[in-house]
Amino acid sequence: MPFPIFRVMVSSTFLDLTHERKAVVEALRELAMPLGYLDVAFTVVDLQGGASASPPLEVCLAEARRSDILVTIVGLRYGWVTPTGLSITEREYDEASRNGKSVLAYMKKPESIVLPEHRDTELALIDSLAAFKRKIDSERKRDVFSTAEELRGHVIRDTLTWVLSLPQVADSLGKPDARNQFSELKTYLEAFQSGDPMRAQEIATSRRFELDMQRFGMENLHQSLLMDLLQLGSFAEPTRVSDPATRARLLMEYVEAFGNRPTASIALQQAATLIPSLNNPRASFALARALAKAAVREHRYDIASAHLKTMLRHARQTNDVHVLAQARRPIGDFYRVQGKHERALRWYDKAVKDLCAMVEICPFCLSSAFEACGTEYRALGRCSMANDRFGKALMVAQAIPDRQRSGEALESLAEQFITHGDLRTGVAAYVWACRLVSEAKPAQEGADLGVWLGDVAARFGQERVLAVLSEIEDKAEGIVLEALAPYKLEDLPEKLGIKPSVYGDHW
Repeated sequence: MPFPIFRVMVSSTFLDLTHERKAVVEALRELAMPLGYLDVAFTVVDLQGGASASPPLEVCLAEARRSDILVTIVGLRYGWVTPTGLSITEREYDEASRNGKSVLAYMKKPESIVLPEHRDTELALIDSLAAFKRKIDSERKRDVFSTAEELRGHVIRDTLTWVLSLPQVADSLGKPDARNQFSELKTYLEAFQSGDPMRAQEIATSRRFELDMQRFGMENLHQSLLMDLLQLGSFAEPTRVSDPATRARLLMEYVEAFGNRPTASIALQQAATLIPSLNNPRASFALARALAKAAVREHRYDIASAHLKTMLRHARQTNDVHVLAQARRPIGDFYRVQGKHERALRWYDKAVKDLCAMVEICPFCLSSAFEACGTEYRALGRCSMANDRFGKALMVAQAIPDRQRSGEALESLAEQFITHGDLRTGVAAYVWACRLVSEAKPAQEGADLGVWLGDVAARFGQERVLAVLSEIEDKAEGIVLEALAPYKLEDLPEKLGIKPSVYGDHW
């Protein structure tokens, strides 16, 4: 079977929907990597740029006939009217429909905030736009949006649904290969389409689904799916996940996973209005911690300090040593970013002690706590202790096993070894880390060995680094473990009673 390449045409008025068109084009291009696993590809047709010897309308209609999917975006302007009395956007829609093409239609909500010139005021154009919308409503199911980000989530969801419904893709989902990982994505989309947001939420927030999204380069798509499920960016009251407790939990999971994205602040604000009324110490703890982290990122340390005190109070109310240990980490981070390394180390060390006191230790938190301790020991110039803590972080992460956390520990070890002139062991740690990260999160910058070794080559010389790489080959893991041998860490997981976790990286 030839590798199918489907043409997707974006159709809309131009000047008023520039951001929306850009968001859709970028979303479709982001699908390239995951669709590659399904032996499917998209060619995105965006006629906003470029030149042609043919008249504009002729080119537009020809592309509508050639494309497999037409993404029609209807804003608050009807657009340029052709001699037939219909706009180019409506003509493209009619041409695609007449030729049996798949059409995904989206309408901007009338109450959306737009520039005055991006909304028709002439009565004839207003009537034509309303008639076009009625035509779409009479012929197909469509969705609405307020912002470009909201539209982006809709398009990702619907184009993935279209691809997964293709006969050749549907048949391949049952086969025992990489494509089988997409069966859960298909289940998610089916749950969403059938009006079962609770089932969709259950899948979208599962550890396995999150890891698969990372492994197949779909972290941005995962974010868009969650944002779409939560209806972030919409000005209307949520209808898919509206139960206060359920919505608050999902909002906090979104903030935890995508805290550095602009939409995370919207999620955090919504959570802040819901959680106080729930009278739930765990939820209140999670909210205070997220608010503190956000304040630290903005260097608003007085506000962060107040949130951290609230967080610690709620953590103690839970009577859960695991939650208390989780409260120690952001306090340590608070002092670390201010350069108060001794104080930061004390809080990280408290987290380690709390975790080790658990009946069943959380290896994920313990690995992170060990690495945080190592970072502070390094900042304080206590290199032997730093090596010990980074090594412990690695051993615990390997026991889970978790590729991403192992990679983070190895990156810290690599920096430590190279700082002290041990190029061979440092490069070996980078090689091992790169292999793990490229398996766990191939789209991440850390999956590119050249990025990690760029500074190393500048310091030691490219020829020397290449020579070390050539000598290492498949011995990277053994070289690192040999360097850690003096710290006697091999049986650490066994001593702590750490066993492989069902929430791990399912190696």
